[in-house]
Amino acid sequence: MKNKHLGSLTTHYLLVPVHICDLVIARKSFREFQIYMFLKAKFSGQAKLTPADIESFARQLGISKDTIDNSIATLRKWNWIGYNPKSGYYFFRGFEKIKQIEKLRSRSAVWLATHKDIRDFHRFKAFVIGVSFGNLVKKQKWGEVCKLNPEQLKGSSYHRLSKRLPSHFPLACNALAKIFNISVSTASVYKKLAKKYKFLSVRRNQKKITSFNLMDVEKKSLKGSGIPARFVHDFKEAYPEYAKRVRIKEGYLYLDEPDTAKPLMEFKRKHVKRA
Repeated sequence: MKNKHLGSLTTHYLLVPVHICDLVIARKSFREFQIYMFLKAKFSGQAKLTPADIESFARQLGISKDTIDNSIATLRKWNWIGYNPKSGYYFFRGFEKIKQIEKLRSRSAVWLATHKDIRDFHRFKAFVIGVSFGNLVKKQKWGEVCKLNPEQLKGSSYHRLSKRLPSHFPLACNALAKIFNISVSTASVYKKLAKKYKFLSVRRNQKKITSFNLMDVEKKSLKGSGIPARFVHDFKEAYPEYAKRVRIKEGYLYLDEPDTAKPLMEFKRKHVKRA
């Protein structure tokens, strides 16, 4: 029997929990998550999947049949997808069930537009990264709101209070590498991908270097103007801990500071029904 809706997605929006995105990044399981989300958006919780179905999905996603088969096998291993051999039905677990399985507790979530954000793998990957990285920025902003004194908080909503704070907050690659157990270079690539697909606004920050142990005569001539590029090697030798962060800009030395970022998606607090 041929499945219905093979060419379309029956669910147009899914509210994706932040901590599931965190887990996907840490596991580097973007493809498996894409397949899970694709199946979840295409069917209402369960479906029989024939070889013809899998081939159709592969064409729609621009990947091989083996990639889908391997991803489904991994998802079954995690128990994100169940399977009844007697009926031949696959069961696609809900987000709350997955949170129980993975021992995740966050109720913060972001809407995913399934028709726009699932089929293109790079865009989908950027969405997942944007959710997790954006949430880290959001938490920093909330932390600053909590530091305000009672008089400032009185009678004001979070939305109004947040307008008093900077729009962008630090999002250093070194910190991201530690949080998600990835390399610094991978964190940088991820951040650029989320920015490219406009899930994250990222600002590069550089500070002009104005202090350096130069000879007295040079100090007088350079007072207040910064350190010329010709001193780059001297600076790196004097301050090896900053060597990798030194840049030359407009003839002077600058130091790379952590990027600042702002999420370009709206976070929701998901209501969980209690028994």
